[in-house]
Amino acid sequence: GRLDRMAAAMIMLMETLADPNVTHKFDYCIVGHSGVAHEFPLVHFGSPPRSRDERARVIEKMYVHARSASTGDKSLQAAEAATRSVAKEVADDHLVFLLSDANLGRYDVSPAQLAAALQSDPSVTGHAIFVAEESAAAWLAKEMPPGRGHAALNAADLVKALKEAFESSVVVG
Repeated sequence: GRLDRMAAAMIMLMETLADPNVTHKFDYCIVGHSGVAHEFPLVHFGSPPRSRDERARVIEKMYVHARSASTGDKSLQAAEAATRSVAKEVADDHLVFLLSDANLGRYDVSPAQLAAALQSDPSVTGHAIFVAEESAAAWLAKEMPPGRGHAALNAADLVKALKEAFESSVVVG
């Protein structure tokens, strides 16, 4: 169910950011990662999917890639690349939300390494949202810096984690 939860998060995010009341305020990209690649572009900055059909194609690409990906985890490399990439954009706030299946320990990636990658540029606020079995996700979220790690074991947790991360990251002004 992890891939389905990630797809649900992407749908929620794209639908929210497609609202005419917010489209002019945000620019975003969505980049997937797997055991095969740490950067699998799904949505590019400045080119958000405009229709439901375009958003459905993004999700379809995500599923197709996941079906062909080998085992492995590129979460750490994805966090590093995302932080570098978003820092280059002109913006009031630079945010990275890394969704990971929380199998990092199997690939010798520690929460400290992931936190360092997400905090490698002081202009970027990075959050990790772990979607996996409860014990691994909870442990990883707890080991991240306060407010930067979240466990999402179901759709409701995912919505809550994204909302909390987003609200804590955006500069009000």
